[in-house]
Amino acid sequence: MREKRKYLCAPGGRNRFYFPCGIKLENLRDVSLTVIIAEGEKKTLALYRLAYWNCSEPRFLPLGLSGVWNWRGTVGKEPGADGGMRTVKGAIPDMDHIEWRRTHPV
Repeated sequence: MREKRKYLCAPGGRNRFYFPCGIKLENLRDVSLTVIIAEGEKKTLALYRLAYWNCSEPRFLPLGLSGVWNWRGTVGKEPGADGGMRTVKGAIPDMDHIEWRRTHPV
């Protein structure tokens, strides 16, 4: 029998990164680590094991999302052209937890 509703989250909850247990705050701020984002918790845990395979410091930073487009979410509300409120979409706030290295000037 196939399992139903395998991964659940709180109703009305926002999109979030999945950080495997053991990821340290200093890893999120280390711009020398390559960030690998996987879809799903199980794939992220497999990447975590690979990142620490036979070493004490990670080779890369594994992060997970529950879906391919879940790096986006509702970031606010603003007045719309018709006078009502409209939803503003953008990168999820969890992106701010990671120190991103700039590869080119802005």
